[in-house]
Amino acid sequence: MNAMQLFRTSLIAIPVLLAAPAFGADSAPSGDELITSKVQAALAADKRLQVKAPLEVRTQDGVVEIVGDVKTPAMVYRAVETARTVDGVKDVDTNRLDAR
Repeated sequence: MNAMQLFRTSLIAIPVLLAAPAFGADSAPSGDELITSKVQAALAADKRLQVKAPLEVRTQDGVVEIVGDVKTPAMVYRAVETARTVDGVKDVDTNRLDAR
């Protein structure tokens, strides 16, 4: 490879290498997405949490909203306590979590 070919190759390769970390950044979950995933996993792993259907979890700015139906008011408390164990959770909103 002569000097000119090496120069042309480096003009292409250097910007690609510098931009490489940015390509993978979009695939990593954001803070809220990561919190949501961890809360969902924690709720699903809690064998004593009695739910009628899988609970829906949303997170915005660290505030977790849990939506769904649980069997008793004690299960609402249990869901909140389980969600609070996850790093990054600032608060838990249960306005749409019903005990029926």
